[in-house]
Amino acid sequence: MSLEENFISKNFECWNKLEGYNKLLAQKSITRLSRHQLKEYTELFRTASHHLSYAKTYFEGGKSVEYLNQLLGMSHSYFYTRQKSAFHEIAHYFAAGFPQMFRKYFKFFLVSMALFLAGCVFVIALSYMDSSYMNYFLPEGIAESNNISGSLSDETWSLPILSSVIMTNNIRVCAMAIAFGVLFGAGTVYILLFNGLNIGAVYAMVLVYDMDQLRFWSLILPHGFIELTAIFISGAAGLVIGKHMLIPKDLLRRDSIVLGCKEAFYFLPGLMLMLVIAGLIEGFFTPLNIADELKIVFALVTLLLLLVYLIFAGRFSKSSKTK
Repeated sequence: MSLEENFISKNFECWNKLEGYNKLLAQKSITRLSRHQLKEYTELFRTASHHLSYAKTYFEGGKSVEYLNQLLGMSHSYFYTRQKSAFHEIAHYFAAGFPQMFRKYFKFFLVSMALFLAGCVFVIALSYMDSSYMNYFLPEGIAESNNISGSLSDETWSLPILSSVIMTNNIRVCAMAIAFGVLFGAGTVYILLFNGLNIGAVYAMVLVYDMDQLRFWSLILPHGFIELTAIFISGAAGLVIGKHMLIPKDLLRRDSIVLGCKEAFYFLPGLMLMLVIAGLIEGFFTPLNIADELKIVFALVTLLLLLVYLIFAGRFSKSSKTK
């Protein structure tokens, strides 16, 4: 065996691993590598660079020099250039990254939804025993009108205005649910419970004043399924921050908090798009003078599409694991 063949045999495992990373990065951004993977890739790149220098010195014109030049040239492009365009990164985020992250933290989503629904059920049950209790939990704009009129009905209260108040409140809640995660998750729990009480009080008002429920749901649900899902995801993001603050595992608490915030804020672009879509539905579809039943059907279609997107989008892509 020649000296060069011995050199290749001795170091081929390292080069093969580096080549494997290059093939992986042909499918996804280097920013999606885990900390361990990035560290290993960097070490392999550095080691192979030393091998190339050695090969150029002792095996100039040999096959190892040609191979290492190609291998390191490809690796260099992943380290120092943007292989994928900004448009490709954005498209990948919405087509795969966002739903993959949702599935990664699905248990947090369920906890978030349960907290919200607990608030709803509590205030509805309380209002069923004594309707005056609901006034303590109604959103500000609705509570003021209730106090002025003393009683509400379809004639004394504009249901479209009620829907608008709920939408504005939900957007604010999404922001607060994430931000309050820095209070070790307790702030997020409070926001979810309190908003559940608010929305539950609104529905309790509909029941107490015998308002048209079909009309009410036709104004709420077309955009409501998307908005509520956004709230639950925001709550999950806040709980992720809280979890990383309370349970850093093998990381320093400082590093764990940074990681938790990074994971949580990854949801932001997707949440913003969801709220924009809900706002467009609220502004342009909900006011249409069509049958309430058609609006309910439209709402169910939005729910179905949302479920299909969150459950299946990105599931079968080559980079189907969100790091």
